[in-house]
Amino acid sequence: MAVIVVGSSGCAAIRQRGATQEQAALGRQMCREGVDALECGELANAQKLLRTAAAADPDYGDARRHLAEALWRSGDHREALTHAELACQCDPLDAHGAVRAGQMRLDQGDASRAIEWATQAIAVEQRLASAWALRGRALWNRGETDLAVADLQQALRYAPDDEALLRDLAQLYHTSGDERRTLTTLHQLLDAYAPGEEPVEVLAMTGSAYLSMGRPQDAADTLREAAARGEAPATLLCQLAEAEAACGRLPEAIAGAQRALAADAGHGPAHALLARLAAGGAETSIR
Repeated sequence: MAVIVVGSSGCAAIRQRGATQEQAALGRQMCREGVDALECGELANAQKLLRTAAAADPDYGDARRHLAEALWRSGDHREALTHAELACQCDPLDAHGAVRAGQMRLDQGDASRAIEWATQAIAVEQRLASAWALRGRALWNRGETDLAVADLQQALRYAPDDEALLRDLAQLYHTSGDERRTLTTLHQLLDAYAPGEEPVEVLAMTGSAYLSMGRPQDAADTLREAAARGEAPATLLCQLAEAEAACGRLPEAIAGAQRALAADAGHGPAHALLARLAAGGAETSIR
């Protein structure tokens, strides 16, 4: 396991002298007030209080961790990341803090450092789903699909109802062409919602998986339901038209492709589908 060192300044240097009891007490008081301000959405006040807390007791990881969050929410991502990693240096056994630092790294496009933080968190708390999920997403970001799937599956063992995990796994299975697992995962996700409350994007992904598996009627039924939920995007309408065409329903397919072009006049797949249908091809390529 790689040990991450964020620099010689901060907690490691301060430990040599430590904070006085008065400084430590001030740091904790200011931290509590800063967290209260953060929870109320008072970002500027939260930053001021948490900076005071960190200055009073630089070895107090909680102050830096909350300061990092206040800075992150304010859009100051670079300084936020600095304090998040200093907080981890102050408390190397804080697995949740390591995950948050890694999430910030990944958000900034640094998948390799995110993997290091996730690995460190797993070493501290092996059953922490968010750590496995972070490493899986970072590996996915690097194109290491098989390893990403393995880590996300492990995360799902510890958080079986996590909707974001299920969506990511379904997308990874779909990307790798494993439509059977894609559908199994999507059905598990859909079961978490009451009928009529399923997210449009999940229904659309399910319909796409049905279409890829050569089940056009199931695809059409699912995509039609998705398209009925508000203003449907051109991609969804085009997929529905593809499913209708594959079912042999030429008028419905043409109407669907035209609806897709009404939503986005420049939608290439819809233009291509209309051209195929105009040529008399009810059989369409399945994407």
